[in-house]
Amino acid sequence: MRMRAAFVFCLVLALAACSGGGFLPSPTPRTTPTPRPTAVRAPRATLSPAPQATPSPSPTAGPPSGPEGAPEIVAGLIAGPERDRYVNAVNALGKRDAAAADWLLQTGLLLRDGKLDADELQALDVVLSHTKDDPLWYLSHVRVLDGISPQDVAYLKDNDAVPGANWFFDDDISGLQGYQLLSRDGQRSLSRIFDHARSDVEVRKGLYLVNTLGMPDGHAFKYHVPTYNVQLYLLARLLEQGVPSEYERAAVAAALTYGSLLTIADESAREDIVNYASDRLRFLIDTDVTLAAAGAHWRAVDYPLEALMVLLWAGQSAAYPQPGTPTAQAPSLAAAAAAKPLGRQDVGRLLVP
Repeated sequence: MRMRAAFVFCLVLALAACSGGGFLPSPTPRTTPTPRPTAVRAPRATLSPAPQATPSPSPTAGPPSGPEGAPEIVAGLIAGPERDRYVNAVNALGKRDAAAADWLLQTGLLLRDGKLDADELQALDVVLSHTKDDPLWYLSHVRVLDGISPQDVAYLKDNDAVPGANWFFDDDISGLQGYQLLSRDGQRSLSRIFDHARSDVEVRKGLYLVNTLGMPDGHAFKYHVPTYNVQLYLLARLLEQGVPSEYERAAVAAALTYGSLLTIADESAREDIVNYASDRLRFLIDTDVTLAAAGAHWRAVDYPLEALMVLLWAGQSAAYPQPGTPTAQAPSLAAAAAAKPLGRQDVGRLLVP
């Protein structure tokens, strides 16, 4: 009975609300029609489109990208035909090999002195003209890293850069084998990373740097230095211990970072350097595993080669520490190792535990 009464009450309430005769006010009827608004016409002179104002640069707009964004070009140090020739050459190189063009821009090769001379432009033409060769090999070669001379241009012209199975390391591998410094596991590991370099541009770049920078210059020191590729040797030693394939790029970075220390260390300290580099590489891998388990979305395995080198280095950077000498007064590492090689105690002070 109560449900029925409630239903009837709601029905009456609804009817009253809809008819306008009860609880809700009804709209007041108009006695005269609402006049139509009169259209406002603009003067004839304003019917033509107004000129568009030039937009002001966005405060969040980034700097120019590509070769136009090179600091020397942005600063106006290189202009006119030289600028156009450089920009066109780098753009053409980028279409052919993006990694080579990026290396050229990121390192500032050819532009470090704020100008482009005839030899530098000719070297760039040589790189572009060798269409069947690897341009990154030319641009990462030691002969172009410290300026370009006419002799360097002739060297680039006379040498092909088509990588074979061993990526130009045939002589270096033979040298390691001659000194009995390359194990079977190390040689197999090198063959594996040579294959990896064909699909990873960072590994390819790293191997080229190992190839051109890994052989010590005996004339630069007053003591005997190794006569084999120290960076390739360290790379083989790291890989033979078992490195996951995705971390082979990090192994190349570790070889570049610590391999040259083998040049300026005596024989007693070289094994310490190998072990230290191995520990740093293992620490990087273990840290990635820990971060992944914690849900992190970034890992060092995805870093480019240069970032990995910075991450892996854990030694002194500004000076070579010596007992009782303030760091600000300590000599540089190059000065400390110029006359005699570093011993085990020296390496222990240089590399942070």
